[in-house]
Amino acid sequence: MAGAYYRLQDLILVPGTPTNQRLEDAIDVLAYSTVTVQVRVPEFAAPGNLVIQHAAVFEESAFMDSGLVIATNATGSYSGTLENPLRFVRWRWDAATAVSFLIDVIARDN
Repeated sequence: MAGAYYRLQDLILVPGTPTNQRLEDAIDVLAYSTVTVQVRVPEFAAPGNLVIQHAAVFEESAFMDSGLVIATNATGSYSGTLENPLRFVRWRWDAATAVSFLIDVIARDN
């Protein structure tokens, strides 16, 4: 089984508004069939949802929610897995609360 590690997001403070990751920071996972995401929240955060988006092409308008939603409600580590993602993956913060987090990804070809 081949795999790869990616840092999808270094530690960031997202302000209290819904936010998309910058297009240029999306990762290319075309070679992999499974993407496991680990979100680490180092400081207390109000509840919110981190949505993993994917797209077939590298264009802002192409990104759509993948169905992988990671609900965060406290300091800690959260994970989820996306099967058969499209080519590019990024995150979207879907809450009107501020949060700090970082995201690591393990991609596998099963």
